[in-house]
Amino acid sequence: TATQLDFCNIQKMATAAGLKNGQTNKPYDVSKISNLIGSVQVAPIDMATAYATFASGGVRCQPIALTSITDSTGKGYPVPGANCQRTMTQEVAAGVTHALHYMLTNGSGYAIPLNDKDTAFAKTGTTDWNVQTWTVGANSGIATAAWFGSYQGNGAQWHNQNITINGVYYPNIDGNQLAGSNWAAVMNAAAGSYARKPLTAPPAKMLSKTAPLIAGTNNPMAGSGVPVQQHNTGKTQQQPKAPGRKDTPAKHKKG
Repeated sequence: TATQLDFCNIQKMATAAGLKNGQTNKPYDVSKISNLIGSVQVAPIDMATAYATFASGGVRCQPIALTSITDSTGKGYPVPGANCQRTMTQEVAAGVTHALHYMLTNGSGYAIPLNDKDTAFAKTGTTDWNVQTWTVGANSGIATAAWFGSYQGNGAQWHNQNITINGVYYPNIDGNQLAGSNWAAVMNAAAGSYARKPLTAPPAKMLSKTAPLIAGTNNPMAGSGVPVQQHNTGKTQQQPKAPGRKDTPAKHKKG
């Protein structure tokens, strides 16, 4: 799917959602193809922030630990603000929630015991050898990230396969199991504290089928002049120029 999109735009949207590298606290880097499916550490709070951005229709708020501070005399003190700002369009956010609602009701999230799936969306995740497992999701009132795995490494001693937990044997543990049930338990417990709105439908054009990718013809970089690698021949062809575009040598002013 990513080959049919502009990687720069994928990076922009990941950053707009609030995804950060869990070790450096810098924006999550998707310049490597493996990073698209999650090969870099990310903090659960940042995943919850990203899903809250989608749930709010594209408005991202920084997570804050305190909503108010009052001393014994009743005096109030200022607390950091959430710095809420729109970082993506409502249409893009609706496209994400639409796709992830389907995952929750028809995909790997089908077995997750969430009481109200009509207004929610989520995504499960499982790494090689079932070491790290996730379920992250939200509705219009709350976003939650649940994780079950190893914080010490990915070695054989941390593989979550052929393992017994609380008397239950698991051939392997996937994201929709322990992480999924944990996520659902929190969402169900909080359901009475937040008003839940129906999910916003994305524009019809987002749901229409896209044409197959033809390198150099209808790919996102067409008209840019950037070479396209032809995988079947090993040859490189030049992107066709955009209609009406004329390439001229760059000119530089002196002084």
